[in-house]
Amino acid sequence: MLLKLRYRNILLGIGLVVVVYEVFAMLRAQGAFIKVRRRFQTPIDLSDLANTTSIRPPYTAVILYLIQASRLADLRLSLTYLHKNVHTNEPWPIILFYDDPILSSPQVQSEFIFLLYDALGHTASARQFVRRIEWIHLEFNLPPGISSDIDALDPKPVFSHAWPGYHHMCAWFIGAIFNHPRLKDVDYYMRMDTDSFIYDEVCYDPFELMVQKGKVYGYRSSFGDEDWVTKGMWKLVDEYAKENQLVEKRLKLNGWKWPGTTREDKNAFDNSKFPLYYNNFEIVKLEAFRRPNVKAWLDEVMSVPERVYIYRWGDAPVRYATVNMFFDVEKDVELFCGINYYHQGTQSPRCRCEDQLA
Repeated sequence: MLLKLRYRNILLGIGLVVVVYEVFAMLRAQGAFIKVRRRFQTPIDLSDLANTTSIRPPYTAVILYLIQASRLADLRLSLTYLHKNVHTNEPWPIILFYDDPILSSPQVQSEFIFLLYDALGHTASARQFVRRIEWIHLEFNLPPGISSDIDALDPKPVFSHAWPGYHHMCAWFIGAIFNHPRLKDVDYYMRMDTDSFIYDEVCYDPFELMVQKGKVYGYRSSFGDEDWVTKGMWKLVDEYAKENQLVEKRLKLNGWKWPGTTREDKNAFDNSKFPLYYNNFEIVKLEAFRRPNVKAWLDEVMSVPERVYIYRWGDAPVRYATVNMFFDVEKDVELFCGINYYHQGTQSPRCRCEDQLA
């Protein structure tokens, strides 16, 4: 009996030790998190950290994402690759635009920053990197004439399974982004999607390359968008060009190709892919897209909200049309073939990074 009692006391003692240890470990981890979070809340002098220069370049830039709470793991991986492989002469802000109210939570933001900092290895460079991140809430609203009740819409929206979030995203990148107050004094932005990955080191500063070459638009790959998500787009570009001589001339100079055997083959307009820039990666000179003639065209696109919110016109084909209608593609546009890039299983052709510096 005495032996059993002694054995039970030993087990109770061991159990108590385990409980105390687990509580201590939990408090220690929580304390570490709070300590790290406090460190991020304390202003620091970045002048002694890597990737800074004493003379600021004559332009401003940001890297931006439009994010969702359900894609934070992808975003963390994308930012990890960005930190590792893209080195800019200045520590430009990294802006996380979002419309999901969950992401307004300070706790959600802090935990994301902590996990990212942990993934980056707790270095001075990692600390500088996470300090560049800004969270900006967007208010997406359906335009007048588009009911919030999807069952009341006739015809039903294309991509109805992702309505209206995906359509808000398209509308935002088509034109609204150029007017956002945070970007008012920004010269260039580089867009990334949450599942965009630059998986090899880039041998140049992408912004500096744009500036040195005098480019206004940069992309990674180009192909065609399906006819069932570009219904009426060929027709609109055709009509707009015929009404604007400068647009007509610019399209011809850029070698614009109409579908079908001739431009008057209107049947081909509704049954042909529309070219696009795969702009889940793009670099944009904002001033160029704020020009009155470009703004007038983008306003025309959005003047019929059904184009985006019913027929699901995407920002990618609209961006392609815009660039070809108003810019000299050979002189103003840069193909970033030197960036090894992956997005949703799609990888475009590659060139040597050094070749792009020529």
